[in-house]
Order: sequence, then C-alpha cells, then structure tokens
Amino acid sequence: MKKLTPPADEALVERWVQWLREGNFDQIERGLDPGLRTDDLRDKLQGMAVLIPAQPAKSVKPVGHLVAHHPDSSRTVTTTLEYEFPDQWLLARIVVQQQSGKSSVTGFSVYALPESVERQNGLTLAGKNSAHYGVLFLALAALAVSVYGVIVCIRVPVGKKRWWWAILCLIGVGRLGINWTTGAVGFMPMWIGFPPSGAVAELYSPWIVYTSLPVGAALILMFRDRLVRSEPSGR
Repeated sequence: MKKLTPPADEALVERWVQWLREGNFDQIERGLDPGLRTDDLRDKLQGMAVLIPAQPAKSVKPVGHLVAHHPDSSRTVTTTLEYEFPDQWLLARIVVQQQSGKSSVTGFSVYALPESVERQNGLTLAGKNSAHYGVLFLALAALAVSVYGVIVCIRVPVGKKRWWWAILCLIGVGRLGINWTTGAVGFMPMWIGFPPSGAVAELYSPWIVYTSLPVGAALILMFRDRLVRSEPSGR
C-alpha cells in the first residue's frame, strides 16, 4: 500500500492530522468544501482532536487509497492512514474531489480502533457467528465436491476428454459471500467462478469468504455412468 499511495496524498492526511493535534481548526475549516462548514463543525473537530494522544505515533502507514473516476471527468481520491500509538490505533481519512485542476476536501474523519486494521480484518474464527460458520461450511463442502469430481474424472475411464471434464468440475455458479470482518452477507445469482469457493482480500481490506454451487462436479457425478458408456475405452 505504501508503494500504491502517492506521497502527496499521504502527506496531506498527515498535515491535517497535525493541524487537528495542534488545535488549528481555522486552517482545517478553510480547506474544507463549503458544504461541510456547518454550525457544528467546530464541535466535530474538537471531538476528533481529543482522540489523538499527546505522545508521538509509533508508526504511520497508509492502509487505503481509492481513486474513483466519474462521468463528468472529475475524480474522488480517498486516502486512509493508520496511526499506531503505544496504547491505541487511529484511522485518519481524507476525501478529495478533483475537477478541472481544482481540488476540495469533501471529507475528513479520525476515529479510534480497538486494534490494528490488519488484525481487525484477519481471517480468524474468533468472535464469529453462525452466518460465518454457515458460509464457511458451504465453501468447504463445495470445494470437497469439486475435488471429488476431479478425482472421479481422473480415475474413471471417460476417454481422452477426462481433463476437460476435470476442469468442468472446478466451475461454480452463483456466489454467496460474507464479509469476514463485518458479517455482511451478499448473493450474486449471475456469477461463474473458478474454483467454486475461496477467500479473497485486497491488501488491508476485509476478507470475503465465498461459495457457489459446484454445478460442474454435480453433473459429472450424476452422469458419470453415462459418460463411461458413451466414451470409447482407453486412457
């Protein structure tokens, strides 16, 4: 993430956090988009400022950098830094709207974390509920069925196309996924995947554990006797 985050964007977040630490709220207000300069802005800034410990941070590293391009040729750049202090962690995030060579800060937030982002988004079983275990069980079951289908294709005499059948066994249809950190569940009916189940994550983002119907393996196991009869003998 350090290599993917432009130094200027990282420095911008650090500068605004330093202004917050110093109580330089006027500088922050001048840099914010006019739509954010509400009557309670000063109270919000003071609430964020009290979250920052007096001692210097042990480490500061980028944990998120997202660039979104829009149809009107503008783009939104979101940069997130993680601050590690002796007794706590903080996340600082700035959202910058860029268009026609002009930039404005449309979002600035600082909030405390109970642990580091890396640990918080870890792929562990601690503290998980029935939804997590349910999706995990289905993912392992789909993978087991697919692997068994591949073994059947290799061992059963289905002719020279056995490897094509074996590849078909590793294809899944439909996707049921769960955000391993938040527990949010999503379903995509129009999805074809290879392999049928797994877990994916982007850098410091939460893991997504997913599963799908191992349709390929199911078809092979259901019709393997017919395939053996229809294919010429020989390996």
